[in-house]
Amino acid sequence: MLLSIYGCGSKPTMGERMMSDSRDVEAFAEMWNEGSELVMEGEKLQEKGEQQVAEGNENIRAGKRLIQRGQGMMEQSERIYQGRFPTPSP
Repeated sequence: MLLSIYGCGSKPTMGERMMSDSRDVEAFAEMWNEGSELVMEGEKLQEKGEQQVAEGNENIRAGKRLIQRGQGMMEQSERIYQGRFPTPSP
C-alpha cells in the first residue's frame, strides 16, 4: 500500500508510514467491531432458535398426548355405542 501512495522510487518517511499504518489499524478496528456485532446478533438468534425448538418439542409432546387421549375417547365411545346398538347380523 505504501508504494502505491508514495511511488516506487521514494522511501516513505516515518510520519508517512505512521499515518498509513494508522489508517490500516482503523480499518482493522472497524472490521473487528462489525464482526463483534455480527457475533452478538448471531448468538441472540441462536438462543432464540434454541428456545423455539424447546417450545416446539413441548408442543409436539402435548399434541401427541391430546391425540392419544382423543383416540381413546373415540374408541370408548364406539364401544359404548356398539354395546347399546349392536349391528344386526345378516
